[in-house]
Amino acid sequence: MRYLFRFAAPLAIAVVLVAGVGFLATSNLFADAQRTIFPRTPPDEEENDEGPRLPNGKLQRDAILKDELRKNLEALREIQQLSGELIQELEADTEMVLSIKSLKKLEQLEKLSKQVKNRVRK
Repeated sequence: MRYLFRFAAPLAIAVVLVAGVGFLATSNLFADAQRTIFPRTPPDEEENDEGPRLPNGKLQRDAILKDELRKNLEALREIQQLSGELIQELEADTEMVLSIKSLKKLEQLEKLSKQVKNRVRK
């Protein structure tokens, strides 16, 4: 009787392991078969659709990117104009002190550059 338990315990463990592996293998096959019979996406939807479209048929993402590019160009032109004015003010100024007007331009430059940077990072 003692020998029976000595050999039966490892055999029982082996049987449980084989049954578990068999169950996992069949469950994956069952899930694959179920996916082919009942797909998650309806057949009328295109899988290659890139996102929502506007009423004119263009992609919404493309319209957003185009608008952000326009805003970036406007901000960069304003940065260019402000920096040119600031350079002229600093060259014309003989004192070693910045005026309040120059400081406000520097703050506006910083604000615009942060806006452009944040739009580009998205």
